[in-house]
Amino acid sequence: MILVDLNVILDVVQARRPHYQASANVIDRVVSNYEEGALAEHAVTTVHYLVARYRDFKKSSLPAFTPEEYLAFGDIVPE
Repeated sequence: MILVDLNVILDVVQARRPHYQASANVIDRVVSNYEEGALAEHAVTTVHYLVARYRDFKKSSLPAFTPEEYLAFGDIVPE
């Protein structure tokens, strides 16, 4: 099982270079069920907050993550 660190998620969400591609590969492996993954519960709330804040700031139609999308990463584990 891979515990996907918050920074891996943020690398992809924020397209942070130079780590974007490596982080996207990790997420792809988990979402595609090649690897079993887990997120720390604080990562879920942090990503949700940042995406919601960005959406409000940009007044855009950027979709928020749904609970099902968070669960695509695997288990949610307590801190």
